[in-house]
Amino acid sequence: MDRGTEGTEVLTKLFQMKLEEPEDVFLLRGNHETVDMNIYYGFFEEIGYDRDFLLEISRTYDVLPVAAVVSGHTFCVHGGINGTESVDSITKEGAFPYLWNDPSELPGLSRSSRGSTVREFGPDIVDGFFRNEWFEKNRKRHTALRVGYEWWFDGKLLSIFSCPDYVGLGNAAAFALSGEES
Repeated sequence: MDRGTEGTEVLTKLFQMKLEEPEDVFLLRGNHETVDMNIYYGFFEEIGYDRDFLLEISRTYDVLPVAAVVSGHTFCVHGGINGTESVDSITKEGAFPYLWNDPSELPGLSRSSRGSTVREFGPDIVDGFFRNEWFEKNRKRHTALRVGYEWWFDGKLLSIFSCPDYVGLGNAAAFALSGEES
């Protein structure tokens, strides 16, 4: 909510879409859906430093799911995966890697330039995770991308970034629709 000048409008539109199409619109928690991030990156300022409103929005963030499985075969998450564990082991308390981790061409889990607690996961991790869960695809968002999206690991992972011109980078934005044939 804090990467543009219309965060309130974006939030309102997302909630409106969810209310209008509850079975077809899936809202997941992202890494910036916290009070700390909203204060640091400008959403608090955008809402006129309204502490009560920020805390109310934060209560909404707290109930958003960390991940979703769509159509029985597509795993969706904001950040990435943390190994080959089961989706049943994902908890809100252990959500950090699913909100922050990023893909890498390097095998295994490796340290990220984002910080000491963030990891990058390689194609072997995705293959192991998919093998354990019988997934076919993974969709994530989180990393600014020049054209708004990028396919990884022979089309197994789609990374989407929905914020255009992120901090002045001139990047495009993207979104994905999932239908019966996807």
